[in-house]
Amino acid sequence: MALSLADLTKADGSLLSIAIVEANKPEEHKTAQQSHTSPLFDDRVLALSHASAKYLDSVDVWQHLLLDACPIEKIDISDRGHYGKARIEAQEHGVSALGYVIAMAKIGQGQLKALASKTNVQWFSPDT
Repeated sequence: MALSLADLTKADGSLLSIAIVEANKPEEHKTAQQSHTSPLFDDRVLALSHASAKYLDSVDVWQHLLLDACPIEKIDISDRGHYGKARIEAQEHGVSALGYVIAMAKIGQGQLKALASKTNVQWFSPDT
């Protein structure tokens, strides 16, 4: 939510001041495997829709995920033992990808990097 609010402005045109209050401050460089104290992001792999990727781009997270996200360019749909199938291709819908496959831990790291780049977001936790 902090990323969504970070670009909003007050009536005078200045950015909102955002405070995040958490028990622990996650460390950007640690993955879920390296940190047993921060279960924020696990290693499940997700299939994100095109719209979800656009949202992550709008809150400045997507730029941190580009190297890790694998595009879904084609989807084949069928039901074994039944007639018919469908194929959806990104190119037919005017997009580069229908969605993306990426580990949830990478999305979390991207969110933390995006938060760190916001000058109007402050993180308060006992270890700061």
